[in-house]
Amino acid sequence: MTSNNIIDYFIKAPAEMNFILFSELSTEFEKCYKLHPDFGNGFFRVFISNGEFIVLNANYKPNYNFEKVSEIQHDYIEISKFNTTSSAYKVGRRNIKKVDAGILCFVNTNKLVHVYCEKNQPVEFTKIILLKEYFDEFLRGRYGNYKDFTTAFKYLARTPSSPELNFIFNQIKSCKAKGLSQKIYLESKILEILSIVTHDQAEKWEKEHIAVRLTKTDKRLLVKCEKYLRDNIGEFSGLDKLAHLAKMSNSRFLLAFRQYFGTTPYQYLKDLRMNAALTLLLDTDDSITSIAEVLGYKNSGHFSGIFKNYYGMTPGEYRRYHYVK
Repeated sequence: MTSNNIIDYFIKAPAEMNFILFSELSTEFEKCYKLHPDFGNGFFRVFISNGEFIVLNANYKPNYNFEKVSEIQHDYIEISKFNTTSSAYKVGRRNIKKVDAGILCFVNTNKLVHVYCEKNQPVEFTKIILLKEYFDEFLRGRYGNYKDFTTAFKYLARTPSSPELNFIFNQIKSCKAKGLSQKIYLESKILEILSIVTHDQAEKWEKEHIAVRLTKTDKRLLVKCEKYLRDNIGEFSGLDKLAHLAKMSNSRFLLAFRQYFGTTPYQYLKDLRMNAALTLLLDTDDSITSIAEVLGYKNSGHFSGIFKNYYGMTPGEYRRYHYVK
C-alpha cells in the first residue's frame, strides 16, 4: 500500500488488516475496530487529532501469519511501546529486525516497510505518530525556535529502556477519557514525552558521548551484553562477566557501554527492572514481594523505595491507581 499521507493510511489500514469498525465504541476523534473472527481476535484503536498526531492502541492475536507492506511519502516520527515480541519489520533493503518489548523509535524515510506478525501470537502495542506539520507549525508556533530533535531520537532509538517513557505510555494505554477531554489528555502526554526526548535525553547523550572508537564487532558484542541483561533481569553477574562477553577490559567496557547506551550497565539494568515492574504490577496478581524477588530484590522495601523514586508512588499505589482508572 502506497500513500502520500499517514492519516489516510491509517484510515484505510484497519480494513486491509481485516479489522471491522465497532461504531458503538467509536467517537469523533477515535475509531475502534475488532479483528474479524475468521482472522483472529482482538482490537485496534486509532485516535487522530486534526492532522497533528495519531495515537494507536492495539492488542490482537491473528490466526494466520501475515505481512503488511507499505510505502508512505510523508515525514513523521513514530514512538512505540511494544509489550510483545511476536512481530518484526524490515525497512528498504535492510535485514528483518525483530521487535523487542520496550520503546521503539522510527523516523520515516519514505522507503518500503514490511511488517510481519506470527500466527497465534499476541501483538500488543501503543504508538504515537507525530507529523512534521506538528513540529513545524504547532510546536514552533507555540514555543518559537523549537530544538532540532534528530540527535535526541537517535539517542532514544539506541536507549529504549527509559522508565519515564514507559510510565507515560502506560498512562496513555489506560486512558478512559473520551472526546475533547481525551484529546487534551493525550496531547499533554505527548508534550511530556517530547520534553524528555528532545531536550533532556539529547543533552545527556551529547554530554556522555565519550570518545571511544567502536568497531562493528564492538557494537555487536555490546548489543549481546544488553540482551544478556534483559534475559537475566533478576541477577547482576558483575562487571567481569559483562566485560568478558564484550571481549574487552573492564575499564574499556565501561566506557564503551556508556558511550553506546548513554548510561552504566548497572543503571541500565535498574531501568530494565523498573520497566518490567510496571508490566508485572498491571498484568499479574503477584504480590509485591514476589515481583521484587523476580526482579532481583531480596528486600521488597528496597524495591518499593526505588520504584517510588522513579515514579513518585509506591508499587501498591501504582496498582491501585490503575485499577481505579
